[in-house]
Amino acid sequence: KLIKGIKMKTLNEVQKIYCFNILNDARVAAQEAVDNCGIVPAFGNCGFAWVNISARGNFAKFTKELKISDKAYPKGRNIWYSRVYDSNTQSMDIHKVACNAFAKVLIENGIKCSVGCRLD
Repeated sequence: KLIKGIKMKTLNEVQKIYCFNILNDARVAAQEAVDNCGIVPAFGNCGFAWVNISARGNFAKFTKELKISDKAYPKGRNIWYSRVYDSNTQSMDIHKVACNAFAKVLIENGIKCSVGCRLD
């Protein structure tokens, strides 16, 4: 579900493919975590979750160019839950499950990140 015809000036083709594979693996892990978490959406907290990544590095450039990350304050870039997995709920608990699984894959690939959330 990523944008077709990626055209980027900042990364070479090998870097794009590497970042694409990490992003794809992270999205698959997030969706699998949600599918297997067993949380009932109707009984959770309503809210948001996101993965914060460093604003530096190829992966940050990649997500910025694809417009799947936004400037975070005070630092870094945020990838919101709606760009992490296919969401059909407002449950913050489920969003956190997805973001934690997504972040785990990023960390395994050497990308520093953290997960944040807030109630609506």
